[in-house]
Amino acid sequence: MNDEKTTAYFDKEVPEYDIGRFNYTLGIINKYASEEHTLLEIGCGTGNILGIIQKNTPINKVAGLDSSRECLKKCSQRVNGEVFCGSIIDSDFIGSIKSKYDFVIIGAVLHHICGKTRKESRDYAVIAVNNALKLLNDSGYLIIIEPAFYPSLIMDILFYVKRFFSAISNERLDLGKWNNIGAPLVSYYTNEQLLSFAPPYISLIASDIRELGVSKVMRMFLIKRRTDTTLVFQKKAA
Repeated sequence: MNDEKTTAYFDKEVPEYDIGRFNYTLGIINKYASEEHTLLEIGCGTGNILGIIQKNTPINKVAGLDSSRECLKKCSQRVNGEVFCGSIIDSDFIGSIKSKYDFVIIGAVLHHICGKTRKESRDYAVIAVNNALKLLNDSGYLIIIEPAFYPSLIMDILFYVKRFFSAISNERLDLGKWNNIGAPLVSYYTNEQLLSFAPPYISLIASDIRELGVSKVMRMFLIKRRTDTTLVFQKKAA
């Protein structure tokens, strides 16, 4: 239930991503959280975001989940909290986690959960969201943070181009910061598609869609629009 090449990439590179896209999330947490609340970050990586949450919000009890053991090693060194190693689309693994949280963050994770096709990737994204909700307390908050790209057809093509290159080689062709052909495989979505992944028993209570520029490299691949998107849902009480 895991993309081995993607996990291998993160184990090798152990990257830390820009914390700027989490500024809106910090505001949301400060608006709704209290000292008694708990938080889980899915795709926590090295724990840099969890560390910021502990320092800048009322929440002190945090946990992280990631498929990269190397990233989790750094997370454990940085953050005082429980860590879980596994895939968010592995329902058996998720079922083994007994804790429930008041906040669950899925930050820049859904586009890394890829199947053999774009449809299968979208199906996995739906599974990921539903499994995340299994770890959320009633009336808790699910925060999804994703880069979104338009048009969707171009993202379909990009998915299969990257799949082809990652299948024939472990190397990748870098075309500038975060622009590459090859591993890790990605399946980017539009904002409308991201909203469609949410089941009817959660309500969208806030969102932030920040327009970003389209680089020359992106325009070369006919990408017309991109955003950093944050969607905040509240789980309805049982």
